[in-house]
Amino acid sequence: MNIRRQQHPLVSLCAAVLLVAGLAVGIAGCGGSSRSDNPTDAIRSVTHSLLVAGEKFDVDTGKRVSCGELHDFFMSSEAHAAPGLGGGRIIDWSVNKITVDGNNATAEVTVTGEYKSDRTRSTTVSKYSYAKEDNTWKICYIELLRGS
Repeated sequence: MNIRRQQHPLVSLCAAVLLVAGLAVGIAGCGGSSRSDNPTDAIRSVTHSLLVAGEKFDVDTGKRVSCGELHDFFMSSEAHAAPGLGGGRIIDWSVNKITVDGNNATAEVTVTGEYKSDRTRSTTVSKYSYAKEDNTWKICYIELLRGS
């Protein structure tokens, strides 16, 4: 049986980025372009941007590259009040199982990060949901699948 846990985008984003690297909440836009003609390349690019911005707590960029529930979160005052959790860095990441269906896509994203305070490492696997709006791929929702 496949059970999907419904979570607020903040919870999912925090699980995917904060648990992995001990970082503040952040989203996309720092490098790379999500306007590629190749959807797979564009999805990898916007995902990379999300992870880089996570290290910088870049809420304004999050507004530009998000859609749906995730965009609603970044437009709220909640996004600006989210605290940092001691910092960290991303060690490695991969985007796997990309499925594109017209202007929608999903991918499984694996991220390994290192906490700054004690240098322990953690890995999470999340399902990212994307939509193509105005010829640009954006991240709409992140669902934590598993983490360590």
